[in-house]
Formats: sequence, structure tokens, C-alpha cells
Amino acid sequence: MTGFTLVELVTVIIVLGILSVAIGSRFFDRSGVDDVVTRDQILALARQVQMQAMQRTDSSSCHSLLVASHSVRVADANCALSAEDDLTVGAGSASLALTNGASAMALPATLVFNAMGQASRCNNGCRLEVQSAQSTALCIESQGYIHPC
Repeated sequence: MTGFTLVELVTVIIVLGILSVAIGSRFFDRSGVDDVVTRDQILALARQVQMQAMQRTDSSSCHSLLVASHSVRVADANCALSAEDDLTVGAGSASLALTNGASAMALPATLVFNAMGQASRCNNGCRLEVQSAQSTALCIESQGYIHPC
């Protein structure tokens, strides 16, 4: 006869129950999920502006991201703020904070990307944090690499 004993089956059920209680709370609490989604949306906007800066290298083009305490805005090629690419940080008390190295930057702050994909005010690397119950952040390295951190 082959198969599992009753003790093995009960042990597996108990382990699965413990895991579901520990991990399930992360999936049913929306505040952490909202922060991660907001961070990923800001990451996508920053990478979009960076790619446009690297593709359109003429000096008359403007490739910038305006970071305010509760929103991120994208400037078009003429440096005018575009309403269609605005991202407002909702979720009640969530806000944004931007640091350059160890020092905080005053908001609103404009990050201009050059033809190499580097942000103008991030010589020591920047950290953009979505602050709420569970904070998440994205980093812009001095070389231009943008990633969750």
C-alpha cells in the first residue's frame, strides 16, 4: 500500500493554515497594496520620461517630472505640464517625500532627465518615498537607473 498517513495529512493542513493566516493578511489589507501600486505607477512615469529624454536628444526638448507632496506630473516636450499624465497620490493620508542622498528636497521639485537618462538633481542618487501606513520607495541612481528600493 502506498499513500500518505493521517499524521502527514494533518501536518500539511496545519502548516497550510498557519501560512494562510500569516500571508493572507497582507493580501486583504489594501493600504499596503495601494502604496505598492502608487510606487509602480510613479516608477512607470519616471521611466517613460527617462526613455523620451534618451530618444529625443535635441536641446530644445524638455523631459521633466514635477514631484509635489501629493502628485507627480509630467512635462511635455515644450516644458508645459501635461494634464493627461498626472498621477495623484490618493489613499487618504499618503504623501510623497523626495531625498537626495541624505538630505530632503523641498517639494515641489522638478527632476529633469538628460540624454543619458540621468536626473538633474540626483547626483548622489534620489529616493522617492510614498509615505503612509506602509511606506514604499523608488530609487533613482546617479547613473540613471530607476528601481523599487
